[in-house]
Amino acid sequence: METNNAKVGTNKLTLLALFLSMLSVYSCDKGPRLSRLYDPGTEEIISSGWGDWVIYDDMLKTRGDVNAFTEIQDLDFEYKDNPYQGNRCIKFSWDGSDIIDYADGTTQHNFCGFGLVVVPDASAYNYDTTKMPGKDLTPGGYTKITFYARGTLSPYTTLRLESPNGTYESTPPSDAWEDQVTSSWKKYEFNVSAPLSDVKEFVRIILKYVGSGRGDGGTVYIDDIRYEK
Repeated sequence: METNNAKVGTNKLTLLALFLSMLSVYSCDKGPRLSRLYDPGTEEIISSGWGDWVIYDDMLKTRGDVNAFTEIQDLDFEYKDNPYQGNRCIKFSWDGSDIIDYADGTTQHNFCGFGLVVVPDASAYNYDTTKMPGKDLTPGGYTKITFYARGTLSPYTTLRLESPNGTYESTPPSDAWEDQVTSSWKKYEFNVSAPLSDVKEFVRIILKYVGSGRGDGGTVYIDDIRYEK
């Protein structure tokens, strides 16, 4: 009886060792694929050539943080209703009312927006991008940012995206894109200027009121944001 129990115990240990061995192999294989998925700037990818740098596709793939430069009313990176592809997209809404501008603490109703920064914790730098370390995207040879968008915006309210080298003064399509969007998914793009050797924000996304008086904002859905050559 003791011999049978010993055999059973030995068999269980053997099966456990086999399971742990298989788990170890799977985990080792999974790491590089996740690294390529979230951050193509690894040595392995540099040596084999850079493809598109995906910022968002079903999830935020930057390994970075979201840096809001105004008060945000509604921002959802896992919105599941009718994405362009996959299972999720970004939903971004603003009703045009007064919101806080974090640059100086005042309230305004001219824009609402955020940036997708390189660092994983923007609060560690007090949300000051000038103090944040950057990422070198030069080896990718990227010349444009592309994205898909749809939504409903009130009159004189636009969606605006800016590149790392863009500012609020940038004139589309040079380092910025700005326009209204339709209710159907459509692909848009704009130029990205050099250098990209110290990128602190991958892209800035803004809802902007360009009329007089006060607008009513709107809602946009954004998907498949990427750097392309």
